[in-house]
Amino acid sequence: LMYRDIPLLAAIATASMAKLEELEALHVSNIVWAFAHLALENQPLIDALSGASVHRIKEFSHQHLANTVWAIASVNYSLTEKMAPFLEEVPLKL
Repeated sequence: LMYRDIPLLAAIATASMAKLEELEALHVSNIVWAFAHLALENQPLIDALSGASVHRIKEFSHQHLANTVWAIASVNYSLTEKMAPFLEEVPLKL
């Protein structure tokens, strides 16, 4: 399905950023993957999720890491200061 309800997706992004501390690794991975799968670039969302996930990277399974890194690469996000620490930790987790 490639249906894009932009207002709904914007609300999901806003709600996700508001509840960063409550999101588990699976949630982060799924949100990032879904936005990438729909080819929707939302740099503030990706920055927020990446930044909030650094201290919980140990909770990420290999699948969560793969999905998240794929999503960041596939939508061609700009690497930012918030995202860099997460991406630097990925090889250490593998």
